[in-house]
Amino acid sequence: MLFLRSLKIKPSVLNAGNFHQPVRLVSFVKNVYKEIDYTAPFDQQEKDFIKQRLNSCSEWEMKRYMSKGLAKKIHDLKNERGKLEVVEELLDIEKLDTIKLEKICNSVLKKAVTAGDNEPTEAEEATKYFRRDIRPAITEFTQDSSILGLRVSISQIHYTLIRSKDLVEWGCVPFLPEVKSVQFHHHNLYDSARTAVEQLPEADFCIQEDSQVLLKMDPNARIKFSNMKCQCYLNCVLQDSERVKSNTLHYITSGAINKMFNLKIGSERLSMKVSFPKILDTNYDPEKPFYLNISNEQRAQIHQGNGEQLAGSCLQALAFRYAATMLAEEQQQKDS
Repeated sequence: MLFLRSLKIKPSVLNAGNFHQPVRLVSFVKNVYKEIDYTAPFDQQEKDFIKQRLNSCSEWEMKRYMSKGLAKKIHDLKNERGKLEVVEELLDIEKLDTIKLEKICNSVLKKAVTAGDNEPTEAEEATKYFRRDIRPAITEFTQDSSILGLRVSISQIHYTLIRSKDLVEWGCVPFLPEVKSVQFHHHNLYDSARTAVEQLPEADFCIQEDSQVLLKMDPNARIKFSNMKCQCYLNCVLQDSERVKSNTLHYITSGAINKMFNLKIGSERLSMKVSFPKILDTNYDPEKPFYLNISNEQRAQIHQGNGEQLAGSCLQALAFRYAATMLAEEQQQKDS
């Protein structure tokens, strides 16, 4: 009874009918609701509906009813045990008390009444974000389209080229030979951009992460500004080179990348180099959204010094492929 001793509450008090304070847990205990004799204050029909909805929801869909942290914990619980047998099982989740459980249940019931049968699916929720987080709009995408993910810095340009499910190639090309003020003069910067673009592979689409935000008192503002200037020159030359067949350069927000690959903890982004192998292992099946056919030799390159930027360029390309596929499927459904 570790979870009871941590609160210094006697079992006899818990069994009393007038005890209404939340029961907080400090460790995992199976079937806590039986130990504390708790029953969620809903009729059986409501509880069956809530259980069915939570069991059928993906982690993404559960975020409509609760925080993303709780959605992940419930998703993990279902992966470990299988489907919920009763809604009270949610009390087995660490730090989820009776008040949070009832709040989740009420949210499921309220959303069901409000939305009725028109509640959006995971695909509909996803495409809504993609229209906002990727611009300009994606058009004329096919499953055989090639996608070039780019990450531009002052000294190097890291790229990943994928086609369908395959990693065709990835690597980096040099940009500015030296970080000196003379290198940022127009003619030098233009020549460096043109030389770099000539070394990049051709693709149907090109995707980059949105430029960093410049804050007024940012101590790194000068470096960020120089990086943005390099990116602007490169994009102008790339757009004019016709190496991107769609003749459009797309941008994806950092938030969309973080959301798709769970890269954000608090205000900090996780290392893409560290997260990349886990993402590949999770998407081991070709039917998975971020599956990538990658050789062992290519995979080993992620552990080199430029692995962080390589991983970032690849995740951008995978995110674009997923978004474009979802949007294309939605358009096909509308046309039919």
